[in-house]
Amino acid sequence: MSRFQEMISTMKTVGYGEKKQFLQYLVQIAERAKHQLSREDQQDLLAFAYEEVDRMLRAIPAAGSYKEKDVIFECENYLMGIIMHLSGGPDHVPQEHLMKIRALVDLVDKERYIETALDGVFEQKTVTQADITRLLFWVRQCTDE
Repeated sequence: MSRFQEMISTMKTVGYGEKKQFLQYLVQIAERAKHQLSREDQQDLLAFAYEEVDRMLRAIPAAGSYKEKDVIFECENYLMGIIMHLSGGPDHVPQEHLMKIRALVDLVDKERYIETALDGVFEQKTVTQADITRLLFWVRQCTDE
């Protein structure tokens, strides 16, 4: 049995606020000690990550506020780190999971409309009034405090 099995089963039942710390921890493990993990540990962690991709694909559209989505976005970032470190890169991810991962990345990119608009403003050499107007349009859409 994998030494992460108990943690994984607990993390399947908690919210994304609590899950974020666990995913952060797993990224550090995957980054620093992936060669010290047993094959079973790596497989269990990857299986958890692939299941989490499915959960996030359902959770983001169901989230009630941008603030709730933002926590999931952070978790998605850590999740991608886990998958890339433990799988060895996109060439080693099974096609069915790769398609879901791409769908999740696209969904997060689409749903992070404030950050996307802000990134667009800062990518330019000069900022115009139209850029600020576009950014404010998206910021006003967000009703979170």
